[in-house]
Amino acid sequence: MQFLGPRASSHFVAKMKHTPLSLLLPILISFAILPACDSAPLETGSEAPTATDLDTGEEPATVPMAFANGWTEITMIANYAKTVMDSVGHFTTSRNACGKEDAGAIDLGLWNSLAAASNQAVVVELLPSSGEYCLPHPEGLVKRMDGTAEVTLANGSKRTLFETRGYEACTTISDRQVATELLNSLNKMVSVADLEGCPNGWGS
Repeated sequence: MQFLGPRASSHFVAKMKHTPLSLLLPILISFAILPACDSAPLETGSEAPTATDLDTGEEPATVPMAFANGWTEITMIANYAKTVMDSVGHFTTSRNACGKEDAGAIDLGLWNSLAAASNQAVVVELLPSSGEYCLPHPEGLVKRMDGTAEVTLANGSKRTLFETRGYEACTTISDRQVATELLNSLNKMVSVADLEGCPNGWGS
């Protein structure tokens, strides 16, 4: 902005005295508005929503269910009960924690682990009885596969998976990793069957 000198300023003021008020009013208003306009902050506007802010309408990905391959059911005698797991993720038990028969569906995560290990266990080569080895149960595990586990193959024949001796489960499955994964799943199934229909234990 250019400022007027002292002489020019007095001449400007004298001239303004003879100017009609109707002409001065718009000028005064414009000078009053200018400082407010100069000091007003700039509007940045709202940011455009990102892709994560928008609802795409797509359903979250689900874990597919594994299929049994080469077997029809697994029968386990453990924890004073007979538990039978079929090839589509269901089970029955002759005795839950309340001492009653019950049935249910196996959790998808556990079923997928059980099915995957069982699928491999029925196709790997079996060791001769002299090559049998035993796997210890995790320490402190109260409910466990403390009896026998047997699989019924697709052709109707049966194969022993595990037989308990002391605090170990013995097997002739040649692949030790497969045997370990299968035993872990069966140990979990013991607890699942025990709590089915009796989540709070005996007397509930």
